Amino acid sequence: MIAIVNDNSMVFANKLSQRNLDEGFNGSILKNVRICRVPDDLNEWPDPSEAPQAIVGKSETEPDLYRVFKFESELEGSGFRSTGKHYGGVVDVYPKS
Repeated sequence: MIAIVNDNSMVFANKLSQRNLDEGFNGSILKNVRICRVPDDLNEWPDPSEAPQAIVGKSETEPDLYRVFKFESELEGSGFRSTGKHYGGVVDVYPKS
C-alpha cells in the first residue's frame, strides 16, 4: 500500500495511476505503508458542536504503520503521534477515474 500526502491530507491506495504521474503529481508518496482498520463511526458526530477531525497518526514503534483517529485528543497515550494530516480515504487506485 502507498500513502499519497498533500498539504493537509493523506490518501491510502494500492497503487498510483500512471496518468497522475504523467500530469505532474504535486504531493509525496510513501511506499510500503500499512493502515489500521478505520473506525466505523469516523464520520458520526456524538456532539453536534464538535465535528470529527479524522487525524492520521503514525506509530511510534512501527514506522510503516498508520492509524486514523476521530479526534486529535485520542492520540495521547495511543503509541501514535500526529502526522498533522487529515484522513482522505482508502482507494484501490489514486486518483479514481
